[in-house]
Amino acid sequence: MESMVVHRTPERVMLALVQLASNTGTKTPEGTTRVASLTHQTIAEYVGTSREIVTFQLNRLRKLGMIKYSRKYMDIDVNQVRDALRMPQTAPRVQRMVG
Repeated sequence: MESMVVHRTPERVMLALVQLASNTGTKTPEGTTRVASLTHQTIAEYVGTSREIVTFQLNRLRKLGMIKYSRKYMDIDVNQVRDALRMPQTAPRVQRMVG
C-alpha cells in the first residue's frame, strides 16, 4: 500500500521486479537474476495498475537493457534496476517516456 502512495507506476514496476528477483530468483552466469515468468496481468495486479501499463513499462526496461524476458522466464539485472531507482532524475525521465 505504501508503495502505491509514495511511488509512481514506473517505479512500482521496477520495485516489484527487484522484489521478485530477491525473493524467488536464481543467479545466472551472466550476472542477472532469473525468475519464473509471470503474466503482465499478474504483475499489474501486484503493483496496482493495468496490464497495458505493465507491458509498456516492461518493454521500456527491456529497451534499456535492464531485463530480458520470454514466456518461460524473466532475467532481471537487479543492480541496474536498483541504480535507476536511486537516481534522482529517474522520476522525471520516466515521466517523459510515459507521456
